[in-house]
Amino acid sequence: EKASQGFYNLMPVLVGLAWIGMPLFVTWLMPAYVEGIRPAQFLVLSSYFMALALPLGNFIITLKRHWMMFPITGGGLCVAVVLNFIAIRKGLGLPGIACATVLAAIFYFLYAYAMTEKYLKDNHVRLGLFGKIIFRFFFMLIILWGIEKLIVFHSLFLKTFVQASVFMLIYLP
Repeated sequence: EKASQGFYNLMPVLVGLAWIGMPLFVTWLMPAYVEGIRPAQFLVLSSYFMALALPLGNFIITLKRHWMMFPITGGGLCVAVVLNFIAIRKGLGLPGIACATVLAAIFYFLYAYAMTEKYLKDNHVRLGLFGKIIFRFFFMLIILWGIEKLIVFHSLFLKTFVQASVFMLIYLP
């Protein structure tokens, strides 16, 4: 329980720092791919839900309910295929496909959560934990959006450093 709480608390910090650091590292290490920074940042958001879904899958296997992984994985795959197909057909480009992938990751997490948490806790505790997970994600998004709009420097290094510092100061307390 405490390890899970730590993991749930740590993931938004890691995802937020990866989002903030992405422009700096892509610009320095792969300047030819600068136009792909925003789609890559969206994909980093999907890692929040994928990382939180992974222990749930492990728990299912521990319960010897391997068969439950088939509908979870299959459902997530189908949602990803449909949403990515829609993004491609609508001409949304890489940012649209990345956003569709984030939505598919959210669905995958929701489905895995619904299938596993009933084995651990009563409904009241499950809904509270689910609410905290979703709240942390949206709180992280609001902070990222705010610092991206409000903290602007000509120096990419300085911008990244200040944004990361402000993110940590706001998010961690």
